[in-house]
Amino acid sequence: MNEATSGPSGLAERLAALSPQARELVLRRMRGPAGDGAAGTSPADPRPAPRTGAPLPASFAQERLWLLDRLRPDSAAYVVSTAGRLRGDLDAGRLRAGLAGLTARHEILRTSLAWTGDRTVQIVHDSVAVPWEVTDLSDAPDPRAAAERILAGDVERGFDLTAAPLWRARLVRMGPRDHLFGVAMHHTITDAWSVGVFLSELGRLYTASRDDPAPPDPVLPPLPLQYGDFAVWQRERLTDDLVSELAAFWKEELAGAPDLLALPTDRPRPQARTGRGARHEFEVPGDLLRAARDLSGSTDVTLFMALLAAFVAALSRWSGQTDLVVGTPVAGRRHPDLEGLIGFFVNSVVVRADVSDRPSFRQLLHRVRQRSLRAFEHQDLPFEKLVEHLAPTRDTAYNPLFQVNFGFGNVPQGHLDLPGTFAEPVTVPSGAGAKFDLSLYLNEHRGRLAGTFEYATDIFDAATIEGLAGYLVEVLAAVTADPDRPITQLPDPRPGQRPGTASVSAPEAGGPDAESAPSGWSTSPGFVEPRDRWERYVAQVWSEVLGVTPIGAHDEFFDLGGSSMPGMLVVDRLSKLTGRSVTLHDLYATRTVEALADWIRSSETTSADPQFVVELQPGGPRPPLFFLHAVLGELYHYFELAGALGTGRALYGVQNDGFFHGGADPGVLTMEQMADRYAEEVRRVHPEGPYHLCGFSGAGRFALAVANSLHAAGDRVGTVVLLDTAPLTDAPPDPDLAFILAGWLLFSPPEDDLRGLDRQAQLHRVLEAGKRAGDLPPEVEPAEFASFCRRLELNARAVSAYRPSYPGTVTLLTQKDRADRDLAVEWARFPIGGLKVEDIDAGSHLEFVYGPAVPEVARRLEACLDDAAPGDAGAGR
Repeated sequence: MNEATSGPSGLAERLAALSPQARELVLRRMRGPAGDGAAGTSPADPRPAPRTGAPLPASFAQERLWLLDRLRPDSAAYVVSTAGRLRGDLDAGRLRAGLAGLTARHEILRTSLAWTGDRTVQIVHDSVAVPWEVTDLSDAPDPRAAAERILAGDVERGFDLTAAPLWRARLVRMGPRDHLFGVAMHHTITDAWSVGVFLSELGRLYTASRDDPAPPDPVLPPLPLQYGDFAVWQRERLTDDLVSELAAFWKEELAGAPDLLALPTDRPRPQARTGRGARHEFEVPGDLLRAARDLSGSTDVTLFMALLAAFVAALSRWSGQTDLVVGTPVAGRRHPDLEGLIGFFVNSVVVRADVSDRPSFRQLLHRVRQRSLRAFEHQDLPFEKLVEHLAPTRDTAYNPLFQVNFGFGNVPQGHLDLPGTFAEPVTVPSGAGAKFDLSLYLNEHRGRLAGTFEYATDIFDAATIEGLAGYLVEVLAAVTADPDRPITQLPDPRPGQRPGTASVSAPEAGGPDAESAPSGWSTSPGFVEPRDRWERYVAQVWSEVLGVTPIGAHDEFFDLGGSSMPGMLVVDRLSKLTGRSVTLHDLYATRTVEALADWIRSSETTSADPQFVVELQPGGPRPPLFFLHAVLGELYHYFELAGALGTGRALYGVQNDGFFHGGADPGVLTMEQMADRYAEEVRRVHPEGPYHLCGFSGAGRFALAVANSLHAAGDRVGTVVLLDTAPLTDAPPDPDLAFILAGWLLFSPPEDDLRGLDRQAQLHRVLEAGKRAGDLPPEVEPAEFASFCRRLELNARAVSAYRPSYPGTVTLLTQKDRADRDLAVEWARFPIGGLKVEDIDAGSHLEFVYGPAVPEVARRLEACLDDAAPGDAGAGR
């Protein structure tokens, strides 16, 4: 087994002999009337959740690993494995049947994960093929070595988390009565305790089918719950009050803690963790184990705490750091009904140790005991929530909060007992992944203490970790011999054993000041407005997801309160909006609006085909609403309005052909041709009407043209809403480039200043003016700007020549008491089936989509959609 789960305290060790029911009774009496600390407001006991066919929520732990998988797809860092040698009369068919029985019994073995656009969910499949392979190596020159290589390959391959099952089993035949059996599982569906359940139940199923192929009674008692029920219960139980209480403790506990444990590495830390890793196995001599146990008994600490304190002392001497933060796993099965389930229950807590005052080891023992007990008392806050509330500095180069993990194995191990065979566990050598920079797992079994270091091969060599293992044994010998010895007088790592001395790469210079306040409702003196469409899109998406405004070009995502889950929403929406492949890793690596926009600007498109229709808001039961782009081709004007609308319907944006994608020049198109293409793409997203359409300012003309195209094709059109739209532009029917640049780009020089210049000179002058004004970032390339202006030119000419007509009814929302023009009178001159005019109390044209009038615009827009007249030519036929 490649993962161990630590026990919380001596209490857990003393309760281990009790039955699950007696143990839970004791724990409940200790917790008192408040149950699990939620003041009696959350469900005390998990219960089966209704199975309606809808996906079940992912647990918080699954959610975290889903996010990590988006950073490093197919990584093997979170593959949990177990393997054994089976000698004797083995029935391979019955072993496979036992796996099938387990798969039917435990939903989690038939589960995959998915992203719905706003959360991670579990998809439980009715059935899956048992992932079973048999390999015969009995004729190989060295069957055992060849078998281990094959099993290692199974461990070193990651999983596609969207495809069930997320585990695989293999039986390798080395001889007539000699086999290796291995199982590899993704951590999202298992943990160390679960491996024990898996092996024990597999043995019972195999035994029963061997004795009686069709036993009259169930071999195993029915499961009271499934893992999906736990995930539902976990979210119900974790009330806002409980989260606030737990988060407050952890904020105080970890105040001022270092972001990074500066271990001396063999090479500089890469900018992003790859998850590549290896393991080093070692053993602590039996006399040292006995000495450690005697010391723990005489100092009123558990063996877990004594071993953790020795590890902390070794880390402090090795790194030279006096404030250390170490993670440790806890089983997470806080109810007896969860003990027999397979699933990902394990949680991580953080233990902090301060040795700056040069304590003795005995003093360190008591500090570790105190900190550990406090940590375990507050273990119910999932690590994912802990990171979200503490908001540490995020860096793709290392894990947040802690980078070193310690586990002491006292979970039920489980044994694969198969009649007629002798089974012994084996360790399969592999180059599988590392979850952290460094993890130490210790397992006590029959008077022996076996150790495993799992380490990141990007920064450590095998010889370094071998030396560290030897040094840890040396420290354990020193502190058990003289527990009153000051930590600073422990042996230095000897030259022959000392790990490499290459300096650790520091966090990036210029990082955020921990004391600085995030951007709020007023801008600071250094605030920089987003300067081009890429920065505006990034800022608008961040604002929508985080609920912060305004957001400037130099603001950082995590300073604004961002975390991994909002990050998933951000990258998902930016990918859809821009047609570029934006990942969580990109967000972590760039951090600021400006840097992420730069990356998006220079990245490749996700496909050769332009994405016309993008999702602004996930769907609901009511017909969707489609917003149309204006002459510039952008959709960012609609973000605030989309956020103000209800969630009962999907909201889509139709953007310009090739605007973001730099595709082939579409050539001169009429408004009708563009509308036909957009109508085709709208049908692709939503095959049946009614189609509700809306456009702000000049985009209203596009909305009307698309409605006309859909109507002419026989499609059912719902409501068409124009937000302060005039029927015609102020441009001539065939405007030239100078008129277009000066008229549609606010930063452009006046039209007269552009006349007489050739095309390239005009574009150059406007580009430089945009950079000087701060509307365009200095990195914008002339070719990119020329491509943008070419599409602007084509759009402007199409719109200027367009004369609107539509047989249905149109709703026009316009400014109240507007003095400069009467849009209702202007629209009355065109062949429109009907015009409904409603006034909005907005101070300016832009207030329809920005500012205090937006909620009223949203309310009126919703009312228009709900009141669509079914008999209207525009409402369908």
